[in-house]
Parts: sequence; structure tokens; C-alpha cells
Amino acid sequence: IDSANFFAVFVTLAEVFSLSWPGQLLTEMSRNMAESAYRSLWYNHSKKYGRNILMIVNRSQKPAVLSGLGFCDSSLATFASILRLSWSYFNLLIQVFKDNDIEF
Repeated sequence: IDSANFFAVFVTLAEVFSLSWPGQLLTEMSRNMAESAYRSLWYNHSKKYGRNILMIVNRSQKPAVLSGLGFCDSSLATFASILRLSWSYFNLLIQVFKDNDIEF
């Protein structure tokens, strides 16, 4: 692989990673939201405040995720699966090229 192809692959992976990392952070933060709200001193405040905390806890039972048009979630697990699949396809192409005596 020459340097131009290597750079193109690196930039593509960096772009996919830059979309996956914020999705992972959002999911982790939304998972911690219920516990953080519950640990607040809600019992020292008004009933309205307590009801608001209850709504926050109920809503945060299902973590928020970034998704690409509902097709896949944006997370580090998705990034890892993209890397694994890309590596498998790359090895398949190398094998096909070797079997047919094609240089790339």
C-alpha cells in the first residue's frame, strides 16, 4: 500500500471514529442520568421538584443513542464491527487477487 492509499484509509477511519465517539459518550451519559437525578437532594425540595426528578428517572431508563437514519447505532461497538468487517473484506480481496495473479 502506498502512502496516498494509507492516508485515505486513515482519514476514512478517523471520520467514522469521530462519528462513533460522541454517540458512545451520549449513551454513557444518558445511562448515568437516572442515578445522578436520584442522588440529588430531591427530598429537600418541593413536590413539583420531586415529580420532575421522577420524570427524569423514568425517561432515562432507556438510554439515548445516536443512529444513522435508524440503520445503526453510533457507538464504539459499531466502530469495532466496521473495522472487523473491513479487515475481512480486505483479506478476501487480497486472496482473490493472489488467486488470479492480479497486482494491486
